[in-house]
Amino acid sequence: IKELEARVNSALRLKKALDELKELNELKNQFLGMASHDIKSPVSRIERTVEAILKNKASLAPEQLEQIKKIKEEAQGVFNLISDLLNVVKIETGKMGLELEKVALDKLVEEVFRMNQMAAESKKIVVDVQIDKEVGSATLPKILADPARLLEVLENLLTNAIKFTPLGKKITIHLKKVKGGISLSIHDEGVGIPQNELPRIFDRFARLSPQPTYGEKGTGLGLSICKQIVDLHKGKIDVQSEVGRGTTFTVFLPS
Repeated sequence: IKELEARVNSALRLKKALDELKELNELKNQFLGMASHDIKSPVSRIERTVEAILKNKASLAPEQLEQIKKIKEEAQGVFNLISDLLNVVKIETGKMGLELEKVALDKLVEEVFRMNQMAAESKKIVVDVQIDKEVGSATLPKILADPARLLEVLENLLTNAIKFTPLGKKITIHLKKVKGGISLSIHDEGVGIPQNELPRIFDRFARLSPQPTYGEKGTGLGLSICKQIVDLHKGKIDVQSEVGRGTTFTVFLPS
């Protein structure tokens, strides 16, 4: 009887500890969600102000222009961190839903290219966008997807490619129709990733040995979020890499 009582008490203590842990986890998610949301708005305003200043960059001295660019980079870094944290909260609480509509992926690729053009140019990186269009068609066929979420995936992948590619190298974005859907690949001539690290590349907070080539920073969340978003679209994301030769991420999205 005493042994049975001990087991029951142990089970009750374990249940209490698990309940407390669950409650703490919910509080953590609530805090991250509220704090991230409150910080995101002012950071967005900083970014818009910087963009407005850069539209008149001809009136700025070279030193001023350099400082403004640094402010933009830092603000973008904070914005990306906040977005990643909000996405983690949504994933953990099961609230990362999709708002589906007909999406032209080639248009999203062009948008992401424009968003990252300045970052690529600052490292003298050539970004070559290749879109294989159907014969007799001006664009690729549209797919049913969430454009905002796919934009996050493309932004993460291209930002990573720029981050880990040395000055003067090349990044190739290739979009094409394949059996059952559309394939998007982003290939860089960057530092590459060791083969033994590839299995955990989509793990949350994964810290791999390759280092950014220009002092850039990351959260370790981006690729994990990319995989979650692609999975929600019933797609697939793969990676191939060779140290010193570069990395290719390939995303398949069903049509």
